[in-house]
Amino acid sequence: MLTINGESIDPSLIDDFFLRLKSEAEALSETSCCERDDEFRRQAEEEVIDSILLAQEAENRVPAPSDKEILGEFEDLLKQWREQGASWQMLEQRRDELRDELASKIRMDQFTASVWSELKPLGDDDLRAWYDAHADEFRTPPEARALHLVRFPE
Repeated sequence: MLTINGESIDPSLIDDFFLRLKSEAEALSETSCCERDDEFRRQAEEEVIDSILLAQEAENRVPAPSDKEILGEFEDLLKQWREQGASWQMLEQRRDELRDELASKIRMDQFTASVWSELKPLGDDDLRAWYDAHADEFRTPPEARALHLVRFPE
């Protein structure tokens, strides 16, 4: 079980990320990507760790949202779910879960807004200078992958 700063992470969260990454890769290549499962699993773990660390930092820096803030977001969410055909019974069963998710979303939105507001705006020259200094990070050596090798008669 993965633990981040004392918080145990449900393995199904990593599985969900893994399946999303794998299905995206398969959709792009129109082939099965079983040989890349280890790569997708590592990437899924990294994404989960990044997400959890950001959420934990948001909880540390941003106070819990007020009931009024949550209520406004909750009403919008209910409208969206009802438009998609969600029943009132299902929404009632998931009310506490949805409320917690909205509280986390509000915190994350406020956290990211505060982080972005602290950064100075960059111009084209700044971006070009940074890219030029890190250009090697954007280059990958050419490679070929083959799922099947076929030998043709000579």
